[in-house]
Amino acid sequence: MALRCDGFLFSGGGDIDPPLFGEEKIPACGKVCRNRDEFELTLLKEVSRLDKPVLGICRGVQTIAVFYGGTLWQDLPFQTGSAPETHRPENYRPCHTVTIESGTRLARILGAGEHTVNSWHHQSVKDTALTVSARSPDGLIEAVERPESSFVVGVQWHPEHLEGNRLFYAFTQACL
Repeated sequence: MALRCDGFLFSGGGDIDPPLFGEEKIPACGKVCRNRDEFELTLLKEVSRLDKPVLGICRGVQTIAVFYGGTLWQDLPFQTGSAPETHRPENYRPCHTVTIESGTRLARILGAGEHTVNSWHHQSVKDTALTVSARSPDGLIEAVERPESSFVVGVQWHPEHLEGNRLFYAFTQACL
């Protein structure tokens, strides 16, 4: 497989098929597209081998986590009791905070500490071997990264709907 792209953005979308992270699908899990899952995980394997920059948004952070051996909460309200209005307000306006860990790549890009972000998800990263770079006040993983790669960052929120493009700028700079 020849990859002629300088970087790869893994976007939002439907749920990832739970057998891909070692679980049975629960009824609260949404619609999955196994073909998309397999394509993206195969692509991520090659992208990782070539150490190409990767940015994951929403489902994209989940795809990155699963690729590196992580698991997902299939449905936050059902499995964790998390309030659905906190993580799925059905708009892209800022609605909850995350705390970005100091010393992480994400902190160098956006600044460490508390940031207000938006949400549109009912799944989230549960366990990961990656560096957790942000969490919401209820303890959910909101961002991960892989320091040993040239640029692998994933965020659960939708930065494309927030003011400021520092994350996209950092990603594009990594692609140069």
